[in-house]
Amino acid sequence: MASKGKCNSNCVIDEISLPQLYICRLSVRLGEHNINTEKDCDDFECADPAIDVFIEEIISHTDYNRTEYTEENDIALIRLTHTVNFTDFVRPICLPIGFALNRTGFQVTGWGPDGEKKQDFIQSVPLEDCNEKLRVRDKSINLGPTHLCAGGERGFTNCLVNSGNLLMTWPYYQRTNNLYLAGLFSFGPDKCKSEESPSVYTRVDAHVDWILKHLRA
Repeated sequence: MASKGKCNSNCVIDEISLPQLYICRLSVRLGEHNINTEKDCDDFECADPAIDVFIEEIISHTDYNRTEYTEENDIALIRLTHTVNFTDFVRPICLPIGFALNRTGFQVTGWGPDGEKKQDFIQSVPLEDCNEKLRVRDKSINLGPTHLCAGGERGFTNCLVNSGNLLMTWPYYQRTNNLYLAGLFSFGPDKCKSEESPSVYTRVDAHVDWILKHLRA
């Protein structure tokens, strides 16, 4: 996440993070689990202290148009000033490359309203159904193949809608310990108020070529 506020970024490799486009902080924080406590512990162990890393460069997608409500190409990269050493509490997520990935349901993670990082499982929503539901609010919405829709059902997951929340998935034919980045939250209903409207995510596999183009060897 950013050094202040509740936006998330997702570590893909040592020196790159994937945030929402409008995050322009001077540093990112990795390994944070509860923004309200100095030390993050559960019943069994305490996490290592969070790591703050300065930003070297923000790479915005050149085809992003914020004036459009459909938020096409709502993705950016942050290049960090130095390599991040992975730990049990700071780990990368895999890019969706080389596998037939599950698309029917996702694991979603993000900040809950209490400032603690949470996760849940939500179902995908076909784009046609998603467009129909969202057009009740705004008839100009026209989602396309670079979007994913998920959620909208009653419950806890409707509260995980701060910018940068990620959808994670796994290979279709097997469940492994490796999770793959399927989507980044773009827009959706306000907080926990809606049970009818799904949330819209930027589809990461539609932007893999763009991501790889900007990685340093």
